[in-house]
Amino acid sequence: MDLDASDSVPAPVVDENIPIGTKILITPAIKKRVKGTLKLDNLVAEIAQITPQSNGANTIYTVKTSGSPNDEEITRAKKIGRQPNTFVENYLTAPEIQIDPAEIPKITANRQDIKKSKKSSALNAFLSPANNAIVRSFKSSGGKGLAGFIESMNFDWYNQTTWEVEQEGSIAPKMCKVTINFTPIHDISPGIDHHGYNRAPVYRVGGRS
Repeated sequence: MDLDASDSVPAPVVDENIPIGTKILITPAIKKRVKGTLKLDNLVAEIAQITPQSNGANTIYTVKTSGSPNDEEITRAKKIGRQPNTFVENYLTAPEIQIDPAEIPKITANRQDIKKSKKSSALNAFLSPANNAIVRSFKSSGGKGLAGFIESMNFDWYNQTTWEVEQEGSIAPKMCKVTINFTPIHDISPGIDHHGYNRAPVYRVGGRS
């Protein structure tokens, strides 16, 4: 049965995100390939496989066309002692394929799922400790530690100590004094609250801090 989509809603673009099993219209390109194999009534065609070409050529879509074997196919099958074929695999490119309009809701939902999956993957990649230093620091310290920033950092090289001279191009003192000024950032300002308790202690005290 040939489907007429002349008055239907335009079908989605045929690309590699079309789900396997999507029903398609019986186009002249398909009829040409099934001629001499299946009867051209009550035909059903669907995408069975999608094969992207590594050389940059058009993606190949394996389309499985099901139907009733015609007289020619029945005669051929009897001669070689096999059952007549009830389907033909056709190899088409995207311009030769027309999506059945009834499949549009399924394809739209599938593409929305793919879009959500890509967003979720991007978020997971961003929050991965391997890619995010902040997440990595929280994971390694378990939320302990004190936030802050370094105001200054000075290096005082001890020139009177022994030097590294064995490796060519790496002559330098082996000792260095590093002075860092660190300003903490407290979530709650340290001190005594209105009940007289030490709030946000800056050092461990008792069993609750």
